[in-house]
Amino acid sequence: MLVALVCAGVVVALAGLVVAQWSPLLRLDHAIGRPAEAFTLQHGGLTRGLLWVESAFGTLGTAVYVAVLVVTAWRRGDGRLARWLVLVTVTTATSTTALKVLVHRDRPVWVDPVQTLTTFSYPSGHASAIVAGAAAVIAVVLSFQVSRAARRGCVVGAFLLVLLVGADRVMLGVHNLSDVAGGYALGLFCVAATTLLYPPSLFRRGPAVRSCAGCSSQSALHDDNTPCRQHRPTHAQQGP
Repeated sequence: MLVALVCAGVVVALAGLVVAQWSPLLRLDHAIGRPAEAFTLQHGGLTRGLLWVESAFGTLGTAVYVAVLVVTAWRRGDGRLARWLVLVTVTTATSTTALKVLVHRDRPVWVDPVQTLTTFSYPSGHASAIVAGAAAVIAVVLSFQVSRAARRGCVVGAFLLVLLVGADRVMLGVHNLSDVAGGYALGLFCVAATTLLYPPSLFRRGPAVRSCAGCSSQSALHDDNTPCRQHRPTHAQQGP
């Protein structure tokens, strides 16, 4: 609850400052965005790499990645997780679009832009989507019986990817830093809110559960160390 409230506060506060054209925020955006965009423009290889990141984590790319995660969760028998993944993705996309229209902020304007976009700027759709996507990946990985090191590696990798996509938006000159910050906060708010309203199986409160060694689906989870009924040995298998 606290995470959702804090993120909502950040999104609303930044939106208010953007609409009010608060000069300190505008100066900060310009002070960071101008040299970042100029540096990218001077390095063709960097420009191509950033454009690839933009394309890879755009609307189509995100849809493909989420579809893979949903199918993975569904095939493992965890329909609740699959539905949560869809809910997070749809909530983030619709909230971002609605806020863009509401705030109505134009894209940054540079003398020699790397590229020019005509859609609204606040909040960054790439930033909100990558936060929601990172949370989705972490949730799916945590649903597997993986080592603690693998879980940590997943979290660190997801965090670095979030930073990469955010930096991509600023260095290409298509978003201000405040747009990216607002996108991050909105994405995290959508993750926290949907988890509160419809928690996936691995986040639901209740007694600790363990998976049966003979099962690969979530339907085999049970509350003790004994095998589930499906894989419990029969009297003939137990022997004398």
